[in-house]
Amino acid sequence: MTTIDDELAIRNLIGRYCDAVNRYDSSAWAATWALNGKWYFMDEVHEGRDSILQFWSSVMAMLDFAIMQAGSATLNIESDTASGRWYTQEIVRTRGEQGRAIVGVYDDTYTRASGEWLIASRRYHKLYESPTDDREDHFPYPTIN
Repeated sequence: MTTIDDELAIRNLIGRYCDAVNRYDSSAWAATWALNGKWYFMDEVHEGRDSILQFWSSVMAMLDFAIMQAGSATLNIESDTASGRWYTQEIVRTRGEQGRAIVGVYDDTYTRASGEWLIASRRYHKLYESPTDDREDHFPYPTIN
């Protein structure tokens, strides 16, 4: 694999991560993590794919909706490990509350396992948050049969 192939694979990994968030797909989301991954989220640390998934599921259960987009990124790839920084934008609404627009950054490490890039660690830092309008319009991801 070339560095360009690796970079595209990692960008696709983060794309799959965001897509799984937007579709509330816990299986697809968990599949982006290494088995022994670590998620540093605000003041909490979750270790291991199962623990990370359990925490994520509890957060997602509190939301009416969440839309996540990954923006600009920097990647540093060295053999079977890599690091990266991703800026994200999210619009979320916790049940019974007004929506919020959030800008954050993830500082990541990645590992290649069995030829596949996975998230080894993510450190999330919130950079900006503001309320959204109070309209109730939300159209969930369509179910495709």
